[in-house]
Amino acid sequence: MNTKEKAQWLSDFYSQLAKNDNGIYHPAFPNPGGPNMDTNVGINTWQVKEPKPKKQIIDLSMMIDSEIDMEFEGINKWWIGKLGEIEIYNSKKRTEYSMLGDDEGFYNCRIRQDHWHSWQGGKCPLPEGLEIEVIYRGKTEPETIDQGTMTMDVNWSWRNTVGDIIAFKVIGCAEEWEYE
Repeated sequence: MNTKEKAQWLSDFYSQLAKNDNGIYHPAFPNPGGPNMDTNVGINTWQVKEPKPKKQIIDLSMMIDSEIDMEFEGINKWWIGKLGEIEIYNSKKRTEYSMLGDDEGFYNCRIRQDHWHSWQGGKCPLPEGLEIEVIYRGKTEPETIDQGTMTMDVNWSWRNTVGDIIAFKVIGCAEEWEYE
């Protein structure tokens, strides 16, 4: 590869890297610094890493009118409250949350995790994208449900059977999901 070809290859390589922002890979170097004009051997073996699939954002808007507890990350601790009790405003990089009448800002919000919420029946109270555990009427052991099954009204609306959900606990985000 002559100098002009190498310069063009490097330009294309770093242009692709800038678009994907995934990092670079070379099979012979575990922590490569990247190819440059002084790279002589194996320049074509450098690769831009494949992009990671972008995670879907969990839509918390349905939680505004909900009675389900939320967790709000403050400066030094998490606070518990209802989403309808706070004001939401956008900063440059993230959505910030503020309790009404309180000066402390909150930087992250999520449905209260690792806490059993009692359920009295009705439409599924949670947005898509969560991994949860549920307890069914007549059973004592919780079962894990993924985000695909969770949003269906099956078992959420009570039918006075052993299949009725009577409590749920949010474990976290499902694999391809995240909070904003």
